[in-house]
Amino acid sequence: MRGATWYNKEITMRLKVYLITILISVVAGTSWYLMGEGGDFEERQTGTILDGFTDNDKSRIKSAESGLILLSQRKAISATDSPEKGVLFYEKETGKVFQVDIANKTESVVSSKVLENFLSTVWAPNKRDVISLFYSPNGNRLSYYDYDAKKAWAYDQSIKSAVFSPDGNSVAYFKTGSEEDGGLNKIFIAQPNGSYTKKILDTRLTDIEMFWPLDSQLSFKTKSSVFMLSKDGALSKFFDAYSETLNVMWSQSGKKVLLSYINPNNGITELWFKNTDFGGEGLLTTGISASDCAWSIDEVNIFCAANKFPGSLETEIRLISTDNGSVKTMGVSAVGSKNLFLSSLEDFLVFTSPLDERLYALKISN
Repeated sequence: MRGATWYNKEITMRLKVYLITILISVVAGTSWYLMGEGGDFEERQTGTILDGFTDNDKSRIKSAESGLILLSQRKAISATDSPEKGVLFYEKETGKVFQVDIANKTESVVSSKVLENFLSTVWAPNKRDVISLFYSPNGNRLSYYDYDAKKAWAYDQSIKSAVFSPDGNSVAYFKTGSEEDGGLNKIFIAQPNGSYTKKILDTRLTDIEMFWPLDSQLSFKTKSSVFMLSKDGALSKFFDAYSETLNVMWSQSGKKVLLSYINPNNGITELWFKNTDFGGEGLLTTGISASDCAWSIDEVNIFCAANKFPGSLETEIRLISTDNGSVKTMGVSAVGSKNLFLSSLEDFLVFTSPLDERLYALKISN
């Protein structure tokens, strides 16, 4: 009996040890699974709140930490400052128009109409009229729309670039020529709805983008040059880039302009500053495109986005003086930045992220 009792005790002890071993193995295996499915724990865990988020999410979190404000969850295009408050923009997928109040972060609908094949728009100075570009399989088409009258006028398909006058009462447009007129391209001034046209230039130049910086002076650029054009048709060359990479950004008054191009000798982007009235010019900085800058209201300073490191999506927002060339870093955007402009009170810099195509704002003054 003693032997049998000892044997039963031995069996019981071994069974307990076996069960404990199994339990330890299960717990260890579960812990191993939770720590990375059998991979290296140090490599899989970053130890930050960013774990488990997509790259876009991580960039937005970093942006929030750096003081950026996400203005809308919608993908935005053709954004501009609102004379009333905040920012106006088109929703990229639908062509609907929205307004965002930056101060209280509220969004309201300006137009709920879905615009088929909408691509982009040019706003009139009063922000009540627009010239919009629409996709067409036979060639994209421009159309003028008056939000107060709620009426639209489609432009001729041969009109390739159009811009409002500084007071918004007229437009200038570039029209490609036909065989009937010898293939000559033309520049016209007209009413926004296309009436009362006046031809001011015949030209063989192509790929023209129109500007109207001053009441008495129009301007246009080709891939490598900028020209000034009076309303009577007097033409003069204003700037030569010597490279087909030219970008232009006019100040609000039209008296100053930023110009940039890639220097063909060294491959570096050069940012130039020039006065419209007396033609004085100078090299401001390198590595920044004019299209990545916005003018201050006093037209002394510019706010520009520059890559933090070569090839990096992160951009530094820099304040650059056109008087003395001084540079001050105002903030960093982890989501990149393009299409910059200042709010009407100049307290926020607004831009679109090339990463998620949403609008962000950076507070630049109290």
